[in-house]
Amino acid sequence: MYKLKSWAKEENLHWHTLSENPRAIQILEANPEKIGWYELCGNPEALSFFEKSKRGRVSMYTISGNVNAIHILEENLERLIWTQVSKNPCAIPLLEKYPQKIVWWALSYNPAAIHLLEKNQDRISWFALSKNPGAINLLKQNFDKINWSGLSENPAAIKILEANPDKINWYMLSTNPAAIHLLQANQEKIDMAMLHYNPEGTHLLDHSNVDWAKISNNPGIFEYDYAGMSQARSVLHQDLLSVIYHPDNIARFKERI
Repeated sequence: MYKLKSWAKEENLHWHTLSENPRAIQILEANPEKIGWYELCGNPEALSFFEKSKRGRVSMYTISGNVNAIHILEENLERLIWTQVSKNPCAIPLLEKYPQKIVWWALSYNPAAIHLLEKNQDRISWFALSKNPGAINLLKQNFDKINWSGLSENPAAIKILEANPDKINWYMLSTNPAAIHLLQANQEKIDMAMLHYNPEGTHLLDHSNVDWAKISNNPGIFEYDYAGMSQARSVLHQDLLSVIYHPDNIARFKERI
């Protein structure tokens, strides 16, 4: 359960971008008329809400990349956007079943597809692979093919970047959630527009000058709602007690004793 951070006001949110945010489900459920349904189809945490509310508004482009929508993809094979499916880490069985449909430059982004990429290295997009957090060993084996702009965005590549600071692309690094220590130490090199996309970097932004269209899909604008979670547990506790101490149940308990 999440709530907006104190500096993130609901009236400032960009609703189409927010519809992509996996931590925004409660706000979206409370404001269905503001939802961007195209964007919501790609939100992995919104699928149950989407299915029970507006299934007819499905966007096959965005849902083809949704890691929790594999059952929908399997039911709509003729409508799939295979570029998006090729990026989907949970769609490997589909891709292995229909290898002729694989879009190889898109598959190069897929952290679950390393075994396929290792067997087809002539088809790899090295820019895309350099962004792939599952591909570090393959990149180390092909160091001369690394695209350093792509690698600067890769959260699994921090040790390589730290060992090669002269090759860092700071524009791309500004989006890297694992590079906060580097960004904090080199704040003059941060690209503030790109920092809007970094879920670990929102504290480095000027909160009075935020681009809400950029930041509304950033999970970092939310924090745990501990009070809400406590209240929900309290309600659940009361519900359980009402069931346990219902007269019918008490009578059953007495019969068993």
